[in-house]
Amino acid sequence: MFFNVERPIRLRDLPGISRIEQMLKVRELVTEPGLGRLMEAVDKVSIALFSIGIPETYWELDGDEDPEEEAEQAEYEAQFQNVMKPYRVTAPFWSALGWDITDGKGDELGSAIWFGRQIIALEGELVEGVKFHPYATGTLRDEEVEEQDVERWGDELRRQAEEWMKGRGG
Repeated sequence: MFFNVERPIRLRDLPGISRIEQMLKVRELVTEPGLGRLMEAVDKVSIALFSIGIPETYWELDGDEDPEEEAEQAEYEAQFQNVMKPYRVTAPFWSALGWDITDGKGDELGSAIWFGRQIIALEGELVEGVKFHPYATGTLRDEEVEEQDVERWGDELRRQAEEWMKGRGG
């Protein structure tokens, strides 16, 4: 499916993930009213990495479904069940997908829960428009990106690249 992408793909090394990890450590951002700010940041990183946000991975029922459609929706949702299970139970699943969702020390990244559905949607080709952008260049097809957002993301990506290079001795 991907060209020139080394497996396993390490979620922790992708652009924007370290920022989300840092935000998860700020108590005010993981409780109301700061949670909205965190979710906005998660959605932006998700769109940049996968061209979809979390909402696009859900199959919403409107109440007029027949039993067959409800069964299809339940089957679809079952494909995402490993997102909510403990990593020690699901490690083989993520490994089989070719993804490393750990912190590099064997524990699941705190942010993995926010990107797991997108990874599964990507690998299973479950959502129209999902595409992996390892350099965080993705956008929603219909979303307009303001120039200042592009500049801010460019600055952030340059900063992260510089930090990464320093960590490698470069």
